[in-house]
Amino acid sequence: MLIILSNYVSLEELYINEWLEEEAFEQYEERKLSMIPSSGLVASLLSSVTGNLVDLRLAVVHTDQQIVCPALSHLPGIVHLELEFSDDTVFSAADLDHLSKLSKLESLRLGCMDAAAGCYDWLTDQQFEQLIAKLPQLRHLVFPPVGKVLTFVAVESLARSCPLLEKCELLWEHDLSTWHASEAPLFPNLETLHLGQAKDHDGKEIWGFRHAEAGNYARLLRTLAPRLKDLCVRFNRRLSGGKSGPTKKALDVDIDEEIDPDLWEARMRRMRDRYARAR
Repeated sequence: MLIILSNYVSLEELYINEWLEEEAFEQYEERKLSMIPSSGLVASLLSSVTGNLVDLRLAVVHTDQQIVCPALSHLPGIVHLELEFSDDTVFSAADLDHLSKLSKLESLRLGCMDAAAGCYDWLTDQQFEQLIAKLPQLRHLVFPPVGKVLTFVAVESLARSCPLLEKCELLWEHDLSTWHASEAPLFPNLETLHLGQAKDHDGKEIWGFRHAEAGNYARLLRTLAPRLKDLCVRFNRRLSGGKSGPTKKALDVDIDEEIDPDLWEARMRRMRDRYARAR
């Protein structure tokens, strides 16, 4: 039945393991389809999809990506893709090659079932470049934590391959002391940047960029992305029992305030005024 439904020519959006809100489904019933099949049906289902599918959200536990990725490569019209796999998933070079064939992608979101897990720790700078090198239309990228395996080389390859990028979430740990300016802006269209942990060469966490070199790092980011408006840096917080872990609430920073102390002081005055009125 699912395969028959997936063959509707008007179908544009397919959610696997996600249910749509009733109102949304009623409004877009001719374009969207939401389903929760067994993992064994996923590849055959994707292979059968025809028509105008542009939005696919796939979250299936224990799915064999060696079966799913080839099926995805037969959906060249996909514009928005969300993939979630278990945290022990390892993509081969062939898997990455299949994903890179989705050249019309404007939005790509990769993630783990367990948000706290640091998956993809096998990924190298070269493999990252292999994935995004053929995605020139990408405007929104979300990439999960990958430990310390990716460097500024990956960031530079992303800039070369995806010049239209407007929003980027690179949720791995970054050593900002290795970042450097270039003759031309790396990300001329980037407005929103989310980073995983940001540290300096001494391994000190740049929490909220209230750091001795915060101004220099902020100016560097402005040089790399002159249209940057919103910067979000995640950080670790000490939890009960002496353990530490990443907070779910990211810290928002207005990069202009990091460069211009007058803007920062103006913001502080507004906050003090609101606090005084609340009393």
